[in-house]
Amino acid sequence: MIDRRSFLTKMSLLVGGTLSAPSLAFLAGEGGGTAHAAAAPLFTKAQRALVETVTELILPATDTPGARAAGVPDFVEMMVADWYATEEREAFLAGLARLDALALEAGAPDFVSLDAAQELAILQRLEGETISGGSGAFGAAVVAYMAKKPQPHFILAMKEMTLVGFFTSKVGADLAGGFEIIPGRHDGCIPIAASVS
Repeated sequence: MIDRRSFLTKMSLLVGGTLSAPSLAFLAGEGGGTAHAAAAPLFTKAQRALVETVTELILPATDTPGARAAGVPDFVEMMVADWYATEEREAFLAGLARLDALALEAGAPDFVSLDAAQELAILQRLEGETISGGSGAFGAAVVAYMAKKPQPHFILAMKEMTLVGFFTSKVGADLAGGFEIIPGRHDGCIPIAASVS
């Protein structure tokens, strides 16, 4: 099984070299463990459907389970409700609202009404904003995220939470190298001759 330090290093590389403060605090176990359920529901039914759709687009089911099967939408809600500061939460909810606004521009009543290709196009548009950031080079959004500003670009936050949520679930842990409740093997009584070969 992968140890926590290796996991954090690999996750850090996957999300651009750093994890946000809420994700690091969660992974460090500050404030109460690894349950994937929010203390109190935060998302409306429409927001929940949006989070389920986006997380599954980021990490779809293939021959292995996707984000939805791993409980990632529950994780995202828990993170935003319990681990995000007020301004981070507001920025995230504004990002969800923006997805629906972009869907309206595309002629649909909301994001989840679009077909998968249209949904992906909107997510790629948002990701493009993080790359260009309106300032060239690496992008203002990514630079702000790397500096751990309180309001990372919505799509970067969503990707990070999707990956962290997936790999901290039992499904993700099993896929990452096998889930062992008690790692290692113990052979209690073996003859000395058998161990000296």
